[in-house]
Amino acid sequence: MAKRAWWLLNAARRTLHTAVPSLARPDDAWAASRLNPREYELFSRLPPSERGHGVEVARRVLNVKPDASSAVVRAALLHDVGKLGFGNDVLQRIIAHLLPAPDMAAEPRLEGLAGVRQARLHHAEYGERLVLAASGDQRVARLVLIHHRPGDDPEARLLHECDALT
Repeated sequence: MAKRAWWLLNAARRTLHTAVPSLARPDDAWAASRLNPREYELFSRLPPSERGHGVEVARRVLNVKPDASSAVVRAALLHDVGKLGFGNDVLQRIIAHLLPAPDMAAEPRLEGLAGVRQARLHHAEYGERLVLAASGDQRVARLVLIHHRPGDDPEARLLHECDALT
């Protein structure tokens, strides 16, 4: 029950940051110091709430594992870039999270609420492609791809656990 309460509080905070972007204060300079220039260009296209979330996840990764690889820290910063292009409408995001996970293909890309639901389901795949196009780093792209289903990859598990807590 405590985990559910924490998740709800965190979801409320993230929703508020989406609704009022000025409340989200991502540390873009810190992110720039961790990412290569092309990755940072991709990161900077995210809205402030998503950039702030990425920084929080990356810092949590380093708090849990101070010697974490550069790849997992960069993947933490970039793990939600697959949501780019699907809008940042707060009401649609809330509805998308309240509805059961959809059974829809990754392509063609949809708009509106259907697109937000599609991004919720497939953002890891989209993110993998974006990272590969930006930097070509196979390891970072792989971690972005499997951050919700880490399997037996210890770095992906660390990313997944840190993402779940922020």
